[in-house]
Amino acid sequence: MDYLAFSRKYRPQNFDEVIGQQHIATTLKNAIINNRVHHAYLFCGSRGVGKTSTARIFAKALNCPEAKEGISCNKCVVCQRIAIGEDMDVLEVDGASNRGIEEIRNIKNDVKYLPSQGKYKIFIIDEVHMLTQAAFNALLKTLEEPPTHVKFIFATTQVYSIPDTILSRCQRFDFRKIKIEDVVTRLKQVAKKEKIKISEDALLQIAQIAKGALRDSLVLLDQVYSYSGDSIDIKDLEKILGNDSEYIFTTLQALADKNVEDLLEVVEKFSEEGGDFSNFIDQLAQQLRDLLVFSMSGDKFISGTDFYIEQLKKLQNKFSHDYIFQAMQHIITSKVHFQRGLLGRILLETLLLKIMNIESLLPLEEMIEHLTALEKKNSSFPQSPALSQQPQPQLPPKAKPKEKSALDFFQQPRNQKKNDITNSLQTFSPAKTSNVARQTNKTPEVAVTEAKTPKQLFLSLLEEKKLGRNMISVLRDDAQITINNKVLLIKIDHKITMDMLKNKKNYPIVIEAVKQAYGSEVQARLVYEGENQPRKNQEKHKAIVENDPIVSLCMELFSARVIKIDAIHKKQQ
Repeated sequence: MDYLAFSRKYRPQNFDEVIGQQHIATTLKNAIINNRVHHAYLFCGSRGVGKTSTARIFAKALNCPEAKEGISCNKCVVCQRIAIGEDMDVLEVDGASNRGIEEIRNIKNDVKYLPSQGKYKIFIIDEVHMLTQAAFNALLKTLEEPPTHVKFIFATTQVYSIPDTILSRCQRFDFRKIKIEDVVTRLKQVAKKEKIKISEDALLQIAQIAKGALRDSLVLLDQVYSYSGDSIDIKDLEKILGNDSEYIFTTLQALADKNVEDLLEVVEKFSEEGGDFSNFIDQLAQQLRDLLVFSMSGDKFISGTDFYIEQLKKLQNKFSHDYIFQAMQHIITSKVHFQRGLLGRILLETLLLKIMNIESLLPLEEMIEHLTALEKKNSSFPQSPALSQQPQPQLPPKAKPKEKSALDFFQQPRNQKKNDITNSLQTFSPAKTSNVARQTNKTPEVAVTEAKTPKQLFLSLLEEKKLGRNMISVLRDDAQITINNKVLLIKIDHKITMDMLKNKKNYPIVIEAVKQAYGSEVQARLVYEGENQPRKNQEKHKAIVENDPIVSLCMELFSARVIKIDAIHKKQQ
């Protein structure tokens, strides 16, 4: 008998044999039983999860003359021909190589003819997302109103590439990635039928490498079987497929020890063996995730061998959670460049060195304890009265610089003028001014409870009475509050705020707060002066500008005056 690959030999032949997609198998089977078969189906999912196999099983169940309860017999001529792709009524089209409008026109012509043996004429288009836009447009009308004897089944790994007009005409089924446990169970069944002795760890590693694709796992098992024969262990698997997990654990150990030499040596060996750098950082991210989960909740949510779990135990206390979070962020950012294949080894080395230099942040609990201890330590030292009463040393008074007029300035040489302007600008530097202010304001810290002014008390009362924040902000920052002859004038230039303060709900709150803060005999008046405010604001801004040290110096040097003031918005800065 001719050799047949495991992925073909053990392909599911009915709905009950489909692994990990029972929700889809049950729906399709019930549709046949209840005679509710749609005219177009779209199967979506990653590679190797059973999309094409399910399409063939569905086609057999629809056309098998001996089908019972939605399950084909798999013995008749129709079932056997569909299984090998030779049935005339079931046409399988590769969308990647037949993607043009001419191929779709041929399908539209075939739609007109009745099936030769089966009940339906079924078109299975694999990788349908590869069709051109013109091909999709040509298919629209036929897909919307096909003849009753025609069924379409589309399969794709990139559903987002399919036009919405096609999606809206199909019943969509999303195929899930197959669980690691289900893949291992299926591999055990195959190994038993093929009389292969293989360890549990080897099966688990094959399933993990396949990443939820059953077809890929069968291909890997077939490959290792060709190398090792009837007996397969984990060492044989590592020899034929490589052992990236060992590289990853060595890398994590070097990161924990901050050993640059060991880290670069790992990358060098991995590169010499022709390793995939993109796959390396994928596994690094996976093991960092497992390390984080293991340190927080144990091995319940981790799929791995006993050796893998032991390695996680050794590393769980060597990395803080914050360190792992930052490392994952670096990996996610760098992943884009690895996908483009740009200088793989250099990018990997740079990424690992960047991760090594991550500084772990102090946990919040430890930071609070540290600050509390420091506060207690400082409070335990009483303030020395002698220190506060110690007289300051008397410094000799500085000679007052001679004032120069504008005439003296223009009679100086040109270089001297430049130096004077530079010195003047440096004198009025905001940074120096703030430094001087900080130095002069250094006074011994004394606990003093300052009494609130009537205005501060007024605003506090409004906050307690839950007056709107916007209104309190205007009263605090923009309103002019003056008192004269027991009349408190509150002048506001905000029309909306004034209207809100005068409404039935807020006005009594303001009046009550005024009486509590200023006295019960004081009367409050709200005055709106929005019409005069623009001119007052202009005069206020002009005074601020003219009092600026640099502006006043320029006005004196050049006999200038302020003509116009324009506001500089953030976008202009």
